Amino acid sequence: MKNPKSWRAELYTGSSADFKIYFFDVETGKLIQTFKTLTNTITALQFSDDDHYLAIGAYVEDNMGGIAIFKKDRATGLYDLHKHLKEFGEGKISSLDFDSNGRLLVASKGSNVRLFDDKFNLLKEIKGSGTFPNSAVFSPDEKKIAIAYLDAAEIDVYSAQKYNLLYHPNIGELGASAFRTVCFSQDNKYLFAAGGVIEPLE
Repeated sequence: MKNPKSWRAELYTGSSADFKIYFFDVETGKLIQTFKTLTNTITALQFSDDDHYLAIGAYVEDNMGGIAIFKKDRATGLYDLHKHLKEFGEGKISSLDFDSNGRLLVASKGSNVRLFDDKFNLLKEIKGSGTFPNSAVFSPDEKKIAIAYLDAAEIDVYSAQKYNLLYHPNIGELGASAFRTVCFSQDNKYLFAAGGVIEPLE
């Protein structure tokens, strides 16, 4: 998760027990705000680069869950519900990532990787090497998108402008059957991925 400057004084944490988000002042420990987001287990949380939006993902099943977008009230510093994104198949929302233009990149078990514009309208669906994307991130220069899958021993790297596949990194003889997470180094020179031998998903 990215660290907006406001985290010097604020902290958000999610609870899987009551589906709520808790907003604390990290210096005093004081609870500032509590709000219920989605009626299911919270699985991902991400701030926009400008700290203006907070995206919260929850497990999707029986028409519950999805992504809740909260918008910051500049006067109070608190977040109010702005939009609810529901267009996902069943499964957990596994990763969320914003770029500096406000685009939101979403990986979820039940659907393709989805890219939303700064108004949170669907911009593009990316169908990659696997059917269960677990991690999708922008590169620091925001020219690439990397995707890791729970059901494929492959990393996909796409253009973040034209959305075409650029390359598959050579993973050599790692022996991994899947990758759970992927990220770029801050200087854009390296791509990191972590995974292992994972049982096939049914």
